[in-house]
Amino acid sequence: MIDYNTEGLAHIGILPEVLEDVRRDALNDKDLEPLYRSAEGYIRMWERAEQRAQEITGTVIP
Repeated sequence: MIDYNTEGLAHIGILPEVLEDVRRDALNDKDLEPLYRSAEGYIRMWERAEQRAQEITGTVIP
């Protein structure tokens, strides 16, 4: 078993193992919801940042 606190995420190939460990430790599916929705949240935040930049600068970001 990998200790992520001391070894970290050495490479992206370990991510499925990390997710499985988190899933096993979770109390229920609701506990996992923020993790599984984090990519969507990041995209939405980026879209809002681009929209705000447009409002401030008056230019369209490609």
